[in-house]
Formats: sequence, structure tokens, C-alpha cells
Amino acid sequence: MVLYLDELILENFLVNLFLLQITFRTIKKRCALKRQILSAFLGSLYVIVIVFPELRFLNNKITSVLVAFLMILICVDSKKFYLKGTLIYIGYSMVLAGTTFYFSIGNKGVNNYIFKFNYKKLALSIMVIYLIIDRLVFYIKDRKLMHQCIYEVDVLIKEKNIKFKGFLDTGNELREPITNLPVIVVQKNILEGVDIKDYIKYSITYSVVNGKLGKLQGFKPDSVTINENGQKITKEVILAYCDNQLSYSKDYGALLPRGILV
Repeated sequence: MVLYLDELILENFLVNLFLLQITFRTIKKRCALKRQILSAFLGSLYVIVIVFPELRFLNNKITSVLVAFLMILICVDSKKFYLKGTLIYIGYSMVLAGTTFYFSIGNKGVNNYIFKFNYKKLALSIMVIYLIIDRLVFYIKDRKLMHQCIYEVDVLIKEKNIKFKGFLDTGNELREPITNLPVIVVQKNILEGVDIKDYIKYSITYSVVNGKLGKLQGFKPDSVTINENGQKITKEVILAYCDNQLSYSKDYGALLPRGILV
């Protein structure tokens, strides 16, 4: 019997990725797709111990459990999910292995006389379809949720009206310390061609998740109007500008603070 190592690794990678997906769905823990792919790939390399005789001493229950634990360890940072995730992953692995083995044995007689059907390919096809549908559903839900937080913003600067879309960042509580006004962070390119020299400049200090501090320059425009479900809300705000692109998909060009709609 001829075994192709690349096919074995690919098949085990798909199985591992499928098992990781349903494991994290079960424990209701979100995990980045990149981490899942890395974990699934490293776990798929365990099949090498079956192919090479000199490594077969690693083909045992203890090593299998350790590999499963390391796969979960790569995916999550919280210690409380390590044991739970590992046990559920192993449980799903046993159910999947038992199910495929049952169908393979149960159909053996039929295969010999009528047709040859590869249940392994069927199982892999189902897993691939599940993974694709799961990512599509996640993407659609994520896009829908994001668009619910995007608002049309009109800014008046020296009788010049600027329109752009802003994303309501519920974790953003940025305020200018002197005026105590909420701060809208906007991409600098949106203000191209707008003369803001006559406006008082404010320096706004902000902090990011990793604790690092930064500073933004801003000013108070003549007026800011936000369109919320057809209702226009006028607010006093500070407009700060940054050089970075705020949305990779270019869905919005500004970040709105949480208190902007209150």
C-alpha cells in the first residue's frame, strides 16, 4: 500500500480544523482563524509518527493527549479553557473516528459486490463544506453588525460641508481634557483641501490596549451633524485627525466615541 505524506497531512489538517471549529463553538469561545490554522497544521504533523518506524514510539495515548492540549493552548490564552477545550476536542475526535469506522465496516459487504464508495472522502468533503459555510455565515453576520454601527456624518468647516462615514466604537471614550468634548478621530485625507489654520488646535492624549500612549491634534469645527436612522443629531465635538487608514475595507473614515449619541 502506497501512502502519500502530503495527502495524509492535508487530510489531518482539514480534520483538525473542523474539530477545532466545533470545539470552540461548544465552549462558546472565539478564536482567531490564523491561530486555528496554525494549530491544525502543527497537529497534522503528528501523522508523521505513523509513517516513519523510528518515530512510532510516540504513537500512544499520552502523546495524543499532549498534542491535543498543545493545539488548544495555541488557540486560546485563558487557562480555564485549556482542560475543558482539550477534553471536548478529544471527545469529538473519538466520536468522529468511531462514526467513520462504523460506516466503513457497515458498508464493507456492499462495497465488495455493488460499488466502491470512499467514506473518507465523503467525510472530508462534508468538513470542507462546513468550514466554508461557517466562515461565510460569520463574515455575513460580522458585516451586518458592523454596518449597524456606521453613521453618516456631516461636518461644517468655514461654510464647507464635508461628508464621511463614521464607525461607532463602543470602547472609545476619548475626550478633549480642556473642553471635555467627545473626540471624533478622522482620517487626515478626508480633510484634504480644507483650511483649518484659523481654528484653535487641541492636543489629545490617548492610550491603546497595550498601554502605549499617543497624541492627536484636533480642532473644534463649526458644527457636526450625525444621521441616526433618518434623525439628524447636532453635536459639539473635537475633530482629531490621524494618518492611518481606519478601515482596511474602506467602509468608514472616522471613529465615533461612545458618548457621541447620548
